[in-house]
Amino acid sequence: MVEVELSEQEQLKAAKRKNRKKAKKRDSDSPQDVETLPVYRIERPNVAETLVPVKEAPIPTAAQQKEIIQSLMLQSQQHGMKVGEKFYVIAYKWWESWCEYTGYSAGSNESPTAPAAALSSKPPTINNKPLLDPACNMIDSVVGSTLLPGLVDHSDYFLVPAEVWSALLIWYGGGPAICRFVVGVGEPQSPQYFTRVEVYPEVGTDSSSDVDMESDDAVLPAPAPPTSKCVVCARPSRSRCGLCKTNSYCSKGCQSAHWKFHKTVCKTLQNNGSASMVEIHGRRGQTGLRNLGNTCFMNAALQCLSHTPVLTTHFLSNKYQEDLNKDNVLGTGGQLATEYALLLKELWFGTATSVTPSTLKRSLARYAPQFSGYQQHDAQELLAYLLDGLHEDVNRVLKKPYIEIQESNGTQPDEVIAKQAWHNHCMRNQSIFVEEMQGQFKSTVVCPTCARISITFDPFNVIQLELPNDANRYLEVLSVPHLTQTMHLDKTVHLGPTQFRVAVPKRGSVTHVKKALEAFGCIKKQYVLCDVYQSMVYRVLPDAERVARIRSDDRLVCYDVPPGSGVVFCYHRKGDSLPAPLFGDPILLSYTPTTTCEEFMWSLVYQVIPLVALDESEGGAKKAHVRLLKLLAKHVFLANQDGANVPGAVSLDDWNAFQPGATMASVGLSDCAYFAIDWTGDLKYNGPSIDIHASAVQVKATKTNGLTLADCFKKFTSPEELDEDNLWYCNVCKEQRQATKTMELYKLPNVLILSLKRFEYRNEVVREKLDMMVDFPLEGLDMAPFCLSTKEGMVYDLYAVTNHYGSMGFGHYTAYAKDHDTNLWYTFDDSSVTPVSAAQTVSNAAYILYYKRREA
Repeated sequence: MVEVELSEQEQLKAAKRKNRKKAKKRDSDSPQDVETLPVYRIERPNVAETLVPVKEAPIPTAAQQKEIIQSLMLQSQQHGMKVGEKFYVIAYKWWESWCEYTGYSAGSNESPTAPAAALSSKPPTINNKPLLDPACNMIDSVVGSTLLPGLVDHSDYFLVPAEVWSALLIWYGGGPAICRFVVGVGEPQSPQYFTRVEVYPEVGTDSSSDVDMESDDAVLPAPAPPTSKCVVCARPSRSRCGLCKTNSYCSKGCQSAHWKFHKTVCKTLQNNGSASMVEIHGRRGQTGLRNLGNTCFMNAALQCLSHTPVLTTHFLSNKYQEDLNKDNVLGTGGQLATEYALLLKELWFGTATSVTPSTLKRSLARYAPQFSGYQQHDAQELLAYLLDGLHEDVNRVLKKPYIEIQESNGTQPDEVIAKQAWHNHCMRNQSIFVEEMQGQFKSTVVCPTCARISITFDPFNVIQLELPNDANRYLEVLSVPHLTQTMHLDKTVHLGPTQFRVAVPKRGSVTHVKKALEAFGCIKKQYVLCDVYQSMVYRVLPDAERVARIRSDDRLVCYDVPPGSGVVFCYHRKGDSLPAPLFGDPILLSYTPTTTCEEFMWSLVYQVIPLVALDESEGGAKKAHVRLLKLLAKHVFLANQDGANVPGAVSLDDWNAFQPGATMASVGLSDCAYFAIDWTGDLKYNGPSIDIHASAVQVKATKTNGLTLADCFKKFTSPEELDEDNLWYCNVCKEQRQATKTMELYKLPNVLILSLKRFEYRNEVVREKLDMMVDFPLEGLDMAPFCLSTKEGMVYDLYAVTNHYGSMGFGHYTAYAKDHDTNLWYTFDDSSVTPVSAAQTVSNAAYILYYKRREA
């Protein structure tokens, strides 16, 4: 602390006088003058009013720097942004290194952390040069240098108050200083007026030419044509901009909200008399959202909500501000709704091709910690939070009454109970989300013991539709029989493999696969199930291996071998190049320690016979088999698991250890060995004849049929027995029961959101993606067959889709949305916005469907 002779009260008064003088001087100083401002020390922690100017102060420690900056930032936040105040742009990379060095966290009031050495190294001098536009060397005497276009707050730069910049500059030096001013947006007396730092000022523009929103000559002097719509909210307009006579508005409020986006174009029109439609009206929602790091899930959901007409109109026209509920403990104090409205205005009124939703992302992280950080999240879970959070922010009910759940035993009419339940819901919830986007479920639970019935009617804003999918998984398996000489002599026996499609439990094991094959009668001995990849044995699957680990594109080959045998896999190679490429499925040979090499070679002959064309014209089948035996020995080599010859390998015909009288035990093969056959020269490959079992034929015939939304709704409304982890308490039995529950639709909203449950648990931990195709209509979705309360207006039209590509945890989200003015569809892939045909919006990537009720 600085020792002074004045009393504490006198110090406080002196500090305030000097601060006021310095503030007046800074308003007229150049950026270079600002750099010489003194550093402020804090006489008492967390008391901003006791700052005393100290010249030539030593550089504080990391903990002291954190305390000083924290106090100055808090003081700035409490003071608020006032028009004309200065903020400074600082490179975010440098700011981040300073935060790591000091342990500072923006908005945090915790006590100082450990010394700098325990956190990070001291930052270098401030370097703002990477932020400057090298194509523009113009330096304004007030605001400083020109910035690169498209810089992102909290990614490329960070804004700090003038006092913070002054302190950091004296401590670390560097620069250059980049000053920006706080400006007001909109009409000061209007509720939608707000202030912000103008990072990209219009240098050289005469601000006196701005429209005076209070002037009658500037506001709506000329009536608009009867067919015109307000460019803000699309309602019928009453008049047009008083200067350029181009944009139509329905009210002064809409013009005020649009003015900051229109004023530059307005001046251009006055000077040049022409401008493109994009410049005049903004991009009208055809604006991308930059990915902040795995935020595609958020961007896709926001784009679909942005194209919900009734909701977007409500926020763009600032009507939401009439309902802001800042005291609702279930909301965010209105911050989420305000940030969402500002983002919508950038998307619809701005002219940039993409904007950064960093401010909204920070609000989500603050009020919904589950979405903090930059991990991939579920778009449906984010959508559910946004709908609930925005609703609570604009909930017109300021004090929610306590209301008991309305329950029926089935003796009263549904209409009476449903109406009362909806009335009770509206006593606690009143907003545009309730009016336009919430419906009502009918839930019926039946006790399996006493048959007690419990009926409730519950609100919803998203219907989650489970995809009809049985408990089994279907795998294609190629079954290869064990061949003997007797089988070859019997011409009625099929010697080739057979393709089966087996049904196994999703949580089953390889044992279930083998049992399914036994049910078809194709396995009679011991069997080995292999995962064959690129014509080599990638792995032998043990019986305990879970089916969940088997990929849908794995090639499964099951070999039938005698019990207790050792096995040798024999690969097929083709071509004279080294290494020769592999092809086909490997052959499996079995042996015991007492098996002779001659017996082993004859077993190889029996496996190869179906692959070659034998000439039996000279001496019959027996002599043909002998010729094949001698020929094969010259083409078979000892190999490794990858199918390449082991070092120094020669053919079996030349391998000294592999003699006709020797046993396999003397050869020294391991329990699992590998050979390779070179199909070249006089050994010609003919290929096996594969039988397709009826099980595989039937599935292939029905595989392309897919699902429809009707199938999903049928599954949704089917009774289901609750599992043991979700028991229901019966107040008659006074016990937890595994009851039967039925969900039905009773009341539908104007905006109908359907979520296809494409992720399901395949075991206790892992979830898998269901990529099956669900056909859904672009227009004319008739909900009457699926809703109990069938009234008029049950036809819906699609206007947006959230897509998910890839697998669980490693996927990517995009969105399709329709422009309601042109009826054209666009795809939104983070920053990219491109046209797309309507037919392309229906795919197996569709995850969340957005429908709106068709107007009568």
